[in-house]
Amino acid sequence: MNDDTLYGVAIVKAVDGTVTFSIPETDNYLAVQVITERGHGQHYVVEDSKYKLDVESEYAFLIYRSGTENGIEAAKASLDAVKVSDFNFATDYQTQPYNYEEVEQWVKQYTQEVNSMTNFTYTFPRTSDKVTDLHQWNLENAAGWGGASPEAFVGNKYSNSPKMSAKVCYTTTFEDPQNRFFTSITAYDGDKYLMDGVKNINSHTWDKNADGTITVSFNCGENALNNIDTKGQDYTFTSRHYGVNPKVMASTQDPIISGVKSQ
Repeated sequence: MNDDTLYGVAIVKAVDGTVTFSIPETDNYLAVQVITERGHGQHYVVEDSKYKLDVESEYAFLIYRSGTENGIEAAKASLDAVKVSDFNFATDYQTQPYNYEEVEQWVKQYTQEVNSMTNFTYTFPRTSDKVTDLHQWNLENAAGWGGASPEAFVGNKYSNSPKMSAKVCYTTTFEDPQNRFFTSITAYDGDKYLMDGVKNINSHTWDKNADGTITVSFNCGENALNNIDTKGQDYTFTSRHYGVNPKVMASTQDPIISGVKSQ
């Protein structure tokens, strides 16, 4: 999860291979992702409208992401405005009898692998036929499931930093990515969970340098620019580009993670 968006979810059943839902008109960011039974983010839509979309499984998981840029209450009000009568709720859905203890063991192993990488970028193939690297797909699901294929100015691009020491002051300075919606930097513990009391930084609230660049600091003291204090915990951070700029989408290196330096 993250501090950028409040989530609302529904499990629905396809009718003639399609699912139906709508996005109401709101004053904050509101997007819907359609997840298939195999965990693929087949669709990611952001415009206010009613939708009828093809889905490659009998059931689908709808994730509404409601932006918190105007506060939690505004994000909740946007979710409350969703027309639930559009949903064909999957009242007959049965949870699959997986060995969940074994699943958690694999999640931990894959998460540790991601944390050891210099810069891990999520690709989130759109449909199952696009999964050519099963290991990469498993890493993405373990480290930060819930994304979708990056699509210029619509979908999002996520990248993950390596594990970083809380005893070191790190900074990163970068040009404004100029994503359509906003940009976010969020710290996570070693298991990829949010840390209590640790704030995130995003483009709705960050302070810019005189030349227009942005500097984000990690454990550099309360007077440091856009400082993220991880409360003594080692961490990784994820950069999220909501409505990703094509330049960011095409880059092999995340502009925020690649700029990290120890002070």
